[in-house]
Amino acid sequence: ITIGSLFQFFVNNKNWPIMISVGILTMMYTSYGGTYISILTDQLQAILTITLIFVLFVYTAATFRAPVDKELSAVGGPLGPNKLGYSA
Repeated sequence: ITIGSLFQFFVNNKNWPIMISVGILTMMYTSYGGTYISILTDQLQAILTITLIFVLFVYTAATFRAPVDKELSAVGGPLGPNKLGYSA
């Protein structure tokens, strides 16, 4: 339905011909042997997604720093944001 809606929005024509065409092409692809390849590509996509999530988790855990609460300035005020803006 989405491809038909996009076709109707951009081409400003009826959406049912493109929906029928995509449906027929999908059935032909699947009947020719596309199910096996589809399962393999889905598995590859899942492996890559899990790997990316793991890499992002490790990166975030390694680079995240908690806010520092102690005084960092020699004049007595903390560095960073305060009521008046940023102090340096």
